Amino acid sequence: AYKDKKADLPVDFANVFFPMVLRMIQHIPIPRLEVSVPEMDLLIENLILEPGRTVNYSSFLPYRMNLLTRNDIEIVKKHGKRADTTIKTAFTLNIQGLNLSAQDFGYWLRIHTGLFFSLKDEGIASFYLDRRGIDISLDVEVGRGRLEQIFALRGVRVRIHKLDYKVSQSRWKFLLWLTKPFLKHLVRRVLEKKIA
Repeated sequence: AYKDKKADLPVDFANVFFPMVLRMIQHIPIPRLEVSVPEMDLLIENLILEPGRTVNYSSFLPYRMNLLTRNDIEIVKKHGKRADTTIKTAFTLNIQGLNLSAQDFGYWLRIHTGLFFSLKDEGIASFYLDRRGIDISLDVEVGRGRLEQIFALRGVRVRIHKLDYKVSQSRWKFLLWLTKPFLKHLVRRVLEKKIA
């Protein structure tokens, strides 16, 4: 009789409504994506992201999310009767198991790793991640008394566990198959840097 039902609303939103909304989203269209770094240039067109091989259900909801908050209080003695205090608040958001895949998108690829080796190719490909997906960690500091910098991003760490792709139409399909271990590692490292 004395239980307040209003306290259940945030818990229901986090445990029921938010996963249901993410489960309803099954496609994210990206018309054009350009990635240009010193090692390679990659242009992707008609990319439709779908949930990958997830643990329980087919959705963009990560396997695990963890929010860790810290409050640092520093007291410094200035004189015999006076002390200054500094309060810093920071939090770390860990997202584990974010999984994506895409089928039949057009690509244009140019790899230039040195003076003697350069590869240009275009075609249609598909990619997917394994069940572990992508892990993202964000370190954010909350500024007190500074309205222009309420949140300051201190660090981002991204790890893609296993990226695999399949090329269906290409002029250099056999060469891409031979260099697949090198290209998978190169594309995975470039995507980790760009996502970060």
